[in-house]
Amino acid sequence: MEVFYGVIFILTYKFILIGGSLLAGLLWLLFYSIFFVTLGVISFYDLKHKLLPVNFFLGFLILCLFVLFFRFFGSSDLSLTILLSPIIVSFPFLFLWLISKGKWLGFGDVLMYMAVGAFFSVEQGVAVFLLSVFLGALTGVILILLKGYKFGRSIPFIPFITLAMIIVLFTDIDIYSIIKIFG
Repeated sequence: MEVFYGVIFILTYKFILIGGSLLAGLLWLLFYSIFFVTLGVISFYDLKHKLLPVNFFLGFLILCLFVLFFRFFGSSDLSLTILLSPIIVSFPFLFLWLISKGKWLGFGDVLMYMAVGAFFSVEQGVAVFLLSVFLGALTGVILILLKGYKFGRSIPFIPFITLAMIIVLFTDIDIYSIIKIFG
């Protein structure tokens, strides 16, 4: 865990404090420090309890909504797509949750994708969606092959969403980048 957070904070320093004004950099560093700590707590709590800790999630959601409004009011076109991105990004998992009546996945995963949609643009939110599903599926296959993991047992999914968010945030990839790679 210490190595994980060490790498995250080094990357945050590299991308945020280098260049620009010192005050803005420090404020963004504070924001991202709180953001990553909250995201880490949510992920590790899900690993242990297979639940979304509501208090930490609400703090995380507030941070993501801050970015959503920052993007919306910082945009020259005030696009409705920016405001709808939480719904657009979370819709596939919401659909699966609704048709399975919550048997295939937890509603916490849907809420996390809503937060992802608030934090990222639709294009990057969909990239987080695809990467997290890929990482989760790959891990599931590896667990089945190595440990005889049984089908039907649930795997906490929020850590995969977290990892995908970090990858997208620090590489700035989006759905179009993924299409170029595989297309």
